Amino acid sequence: MSRPSTRFIAATQIFRSPASCSERQTRPSEDFDLEAIELARKLGIADKIHLMGFRQPIAPCMSGVDILLVPAINEPFGRTIIEAMMYGTPVIATDHGGNPEAIENGVTGFLVEPENPQAFVAPMELLLKNAGEWKHISEQARVSALATYGIKPHVDGIVSIYQRILERKATDGEQHCVD
Repeated sequence: MSRPSTRFIAATQIFRSPASCSERQTRPSEDFDLEAIELARKLGIADKIHLMGFRQPIAPCMSGVDILLVPAINEPFGRTIIEAMMYGTPVIATDHGGNPEAIENGVTGFLVEPENPQAFVAPMELLLKNAGEWKHISEQARVSALATYGIKPHVDGIVSIYQRILERKATDGEQHCVD
């Protein structure tokens, strides 16, 4: 593979080191946004960076994202990952916390080494340079997310709980309280 272009290197430089994660909790997010914008300006890519802040509804924004990068560590389960997958946005996330529950590496997205921003470059480059791979990952992610977290599995799970409660009630002849 050829050397990554400047834009990929710049993208990895915008990530913060894990040591600064605790710092993020005590500083306003606007400070980090300003730092990211300043770094992008210095690297000559400011016109390519869009910091959008909180958005709702998410569908129009997420559908327009080429790739979702999730550098989080110790994240129990990322709803954003599932939303991205449902909208057909490929996800590259750290192989940590709840991320591996949602992503099958190389099939429904990519899992990369935590605490290593450079690890995001190769899968990012693959997806951006290979339209077929981008489409394949996007489709597989969407199918997987809908099959696991969509409306039908959710409703089926709730119905299953009610059926078990009713079966217990019928066999016990007593009322049971569900936590």
